[in-house]
Amino acid sequence: MKIRNHDQLTAAEIHAARTIERRLRGPEPPRVPQCITCDTTEGLQAVTITHSDGSQTTDRGICPACLADKWAIPDFEGNNHCRVEVSRPAEVILNMTPHPVNIIDGEGNEVARFESAGQIRLAASTVQAETIDGIPTSRTIFGQAEGLPMAIEGTFFIVSQIVKSALPDRTDLLVPAEVVRNETGQIVGCRSLGR
Repeated sequence: MKIRNHDQLTAAEIHAARTIERRLRGPEPPRVPQCITCDTTEGLQAVTITHSDGSQTTDRGICPACLADKWAIPDFEGNNHCRVEVSRPAEVILNMTPHPVNIIDGEGNEVARFESAGQIRLAASTVQAETIDGIPTSRTIFGQAEGLPMAIEGTFFIVSQIVKSALPDRTDLLVPAEVVRNETGQIVGCRSLGR
């Protein structure tokens, strides 16, 4: 294997090496996605970056202001600027319910399985209500969503119907739809994800 100096590597190779290094260090705590050139977290768009050496990388986050000023994006070495193009991100579905979600086709075959990647739920509190014939009753009051990531272009989250109903402005939330049951009535999956 031929060993090359750092200055002989393409920007894409440097990016790949840094990615491997981050993976070897282990998982990092969850963080809010930020623009690749500033600290902005709103309105991020996916981009393809063409570096000064001709190599390309894809990044899922650049804000509209930095995208408008394409020269604001330095190369990995920090001294050359890159050409940037907006690209359609790969679409990703994350299951934010506490149980796996299976997608079942018309023949009963599992075509996709989404393991739990976390949980988005509504804060809830219970208050006591009047009794009915000596039986206590209560009311549940739902509050803000907990564990809700910011919207990221191309990323969709599977949530419960109650979470989706509480957040009508979030078009990135999906719910299991067309529930499929086995012969004993147990839910085994769904035919689609409702928008």
